[in-house]
Amino acid sequence: MCGATTTQSVPSLGGHIWDEGAVTTEPTYTSEGVLTFTCTRCGETYTEAIPAKPQLDGDVNGDGIVNMRDMLAMKKFAAGVYSSSDIVFVNADVDDDGAVNSRDISLLKKLIASVGI
Repeated sequence: MCGATTTQSVPSLGGHIWDEGAVTTEPTYTSEGVLTFTCTRCGETYTEAIPAKPQLDGDVNGDGIVNMRDMLAMKKFAAGVYSSSDIVFVNADVDDDGAVNSRDISLLKKLIASVGI
């Protein structure tokens, strides 16, 4: 039960009044995130897990879809313009051989063509 005292704007009706929550830890492809809710009356908090992002083969830039932006990111990575911190490495390894290379670019082209983008 919420222990907040009565004020003019928030009467003491008992129980917490939770806000809409704020992302306090962003989810990644390898770990869950955290959503934190705060009582607007007393400031107590509780948290809920946000599921890890799904690993989508070919989603090199991590935006949740496979499209030509991913191809551009792969080409920049292959040319040395992007580092592995600029791409979602696990998604860029389209053929799951443990390396990002020209075979992955070829598979990504086929994947994009099959989606019709």
